[in-house]
Amino acid sequence: MSVLTSNFFEQRMHIWAYSISVLAVLFSLGVGSAKAQADWSVSSGSNPPRFAAQAPFELAGAVETGDDIFDSFNAESLSISLEPPELIAAEGGLIVERQRWEFGGVTGLAWRSRTALPGRVRVIPSNGVSRFQQFIPDDQGPWAIINGGFYDVDGRAMGVVVADGETFSPFRRGGGSGVFQVTENGPRIIHRNEFEPGAIQALQSIDRIIDNGRSLVNRRANARSTARSAVVITDNELIFVVVAQDESISGKGDDVRLGITSRLGLPLWAFTDYLLSSTGARAALNLDGSVSSQFAARLGGQDVRVRGVRGTVNALIMRPN
Repeated sequence: MSVLTSNFFEQRMHIWAYSISVLAVLFSLGVGSAKAQADWSVSSGSNPPRFAAQAPFELAGAVETGDDIFDSFNAESLSISLEPPELIAAEGGLIVERQRWEFGGVTGLAWRSRTALPGRVRVIPSNGVSRFQQFIPDDQGPWAIINGGFYDVDGRAMGVVVADGETFSPFRRGGGSGVFQVTENGPRIIHRNEFEPGAIQALQSIDRIIDNGRSLVNRRANARSTARSAVVITDNELIFVVVAQDESISGKGDDVRLGITSRLGLPLWAFTDYLLSSTGARAALNLDGSVSSQFAARLGGQDVRVRGVRGTVNALIMRPN
């Protein structure tokens, strides 16, 4: 056996031994299946098996930890370019816009709604994965609505869900590092360790991606690109955002349908960069994007629809003050 071949097998055995030890530690700590697959993706560089929502579970290990074990090259040279946002409609303090972006030769669109803080925002729960249409109100607005957090293989929300003071899903350590909550002091995005019972509205998701105006996501060259969605808080606004790659968008105007969103879009760190550059985000919580990316708005006598591939287990709706 040549020295080159010997070194190759030694490297392979080292990687396998490391991966097995990581998994052993995870399961010995009682980490849930979703979190275990998240950490496996970060350590091995491979994509985890897809769960019900085809959620990007590599996020949970990369966000808030600083882990970046097998990054193959420096992604600092990559950046996202933006065109000026285009106004779609505005009414009563609610604004809906679209914006074109370009990243590494890939182009796409972002849709976003924004209103002045504190706004009126509510979590809309459900008993299981449902068509997004079920969450859309029938009044004339103005309102904007976005898909909510992640769900497990049984179609249950993976973290805490509180709507109008009533708990519909319990807090889970493995449900994500971030919680969007509304209290008497208004909306905030907090770390799960700060969460306490008593919120008027609360939604846990994987993961916090911006805190105090800085990204919490590592730049990884092999990170998976998908459609993305998030709730954002700036110094003075509450914002919902959905992004998708042009090749995944069909339809024209203000009613479009998304497809192939589990492998077309932006890596999480580039999406985070988009939010920082375009919205001035102080805090942001990643929502269940990919095939669950959905957005709708009704304002100024106009309907806006971004239709996703699959349903969602809950939603967030905003109305102006």
